[in-house]
Amino acid sequence: MILISKEVVLECLSKGKNFFPVLRKYLHISKQELSAILDELVEEGLVFYRKGTNEYYLIKTGKVQIKEAGYGFISVDNEEVDYYASKYELEGVYDGDTVSFFALDEGGNHLEAYIIKIVKRAHTTVIGKYKEVNMCFPGGCSIGERPINLHLKGFEKLGAKIVEKDNHNSAIDYEVN
Repeated sequence: MILISKEVVLECLSKGKNFFPVLRKYLHISKQELSAILDELVEEGLVFYRKGTNEYYLIKTGKVQIKEAGYGFISVDNEEVDYYASKYELEGVYDGDTVSFFALDEGGNHLEAYIIKIVKRAHTTVIGKYKEVNMCFPGGCSIGERPINLHLKGFEKLGAKIVEKDNHNSAIDYEVN
């Protein structure tokens, strides 16, 4: 009996052998053995299982470059190929973000990227200024009185200066740097 390593399975996946029966036939191993290896690779975050398709894909990590029209490309270190990401796939992703994704060959000019998650944001600073925000205290409805202390503590942690007025309003004065 030949034991197949996870590295051998990863190598096969990198060559486009993603469909479970094809992978099994290529490696000459049992369903149980291949399932166990693939389950471990999925658990380790190295492989993505596409539900309902019986397909497994290598998870890659790369940097996003978004074009003006909304689509973009993902470049992976030490790879010559960039992966195409549609406007739909880039929803919530910003230019320069690092993402994990898997790629499919859809038969076009590019390999199509399907984003799994954002790994690291390119920019973590919020730009803007809020001079004053007026809030009414919650309550005065059928629910009744409700505490606001957690909200106010959150604003204070953001650098806000809390000022109470008229026992019903709270003026919050802060700047975001």
